[in-house]
Amino acid sequence: MKAAIYNPYWDTLGGGERYTISFAKVLTELGYRVDVQWKDNDLMKRIEERFGIKTMDINVVSDIKKGDGYDICFWISDGSIPLLRSRNN
Repeated sequence: MKAAIYNPYWDTLGGGERYTISFAKVLTELGYRVDVQWKDNDLMKRIEERFGIKTMDINVVSDIKKGDGYDICFWISDGSIPLLRSRNN
């Protein structure tokens, strides 16, 4: 099973990002392969340093293709509703 996560605010590493990475961690514990879309591969290292959450099972990718090919897509937005193509959004 595959899950995609999009959060345009990763560079802030605030409460919303802690919530998002905690959700990603739960998905990995449930057996999902989790891909997080971001432009910087050092994101997981920064998350571990900031929040103390182990992220070794979470992948950083450059594009999740709006969830195409994923079973779950978790999308954080500014209120706009994107057209997602995963099985569950």
